[in-house]
Amino acid sequence: MEANELYFIYCSQRMNLSAVRLFDWSESKEHYQGMAEVDGDIYFRTYRKDCIVENYESLAELAKAERSLQEFINSPENIHFHRPSPKPVDTFDVHFTGFKKDDKARLTELAKSANMKVRGEVTKHLNVLYYGYNAGPKKLEKARAQGVMIINEPEFLHFIETGEVLDCAIS
Repeated sequence: MEANELYFIYCSQRMNLSAVRLFDWSESKEHYQGMAEVDGDIYFRTYRKDCIVENYESLAELAKAERSLQEFINSPENIHFHRPSPKPVDTFDVHFTGFKKDDKARLTELAKSANMKVRGEVTKHLNVLYYGYNAGPKKLEKARAQGVMIINEPEFLHFIETGEVLDCAIS
C-alpha cells in the first residue's frame, strides 16, 4: 500500500458502486476523509466505513477490481444491497466557514429550516463542517482531527434535499 493511501470499492447511498483511491486521509470511528480523484479532478471527500464493500492493498489490485466491477455493473442481473439504517442523533450540529456573509446567512437559514443546530465555530459536538471557497485551513484541520464530516456547498444542498451526502459513481 502506498504511504497514506487507501483503496476500496464503495457502495453509495444511491447504491452506486465505485472504486476509490483515497490519499492524505484521516479517519473517525465512522468515516474516512481525504482527497480522491473524481472524473479527473481532485476533491476532498468523506466516505462512510460501513459502505465500503472491499478493501485492497494496492492501486493495481484496485484497478483489477474496478474492471471486474464494470463488468458486474454492466451485467443484466438484478443487484440488491442491504445497508444498515443510520443511527438516530439528538441534534445535528453544523458550522459554515469560508462563505461570503450573504451566502452564509442563506445557508444558515436552510440549515435551521432542516432542524440543524448551527454552531459559530468548530465544537466537539459538531457533525458536519460546510466549507466555501475561502475556508481557512486551521478550521478544516481542526474539524478533520475531530472526525467531523467536511462537505462543500453543492453537497450541502444535496444533503438538505435528499438527506444523503453526494457520491460519485464510476462513469
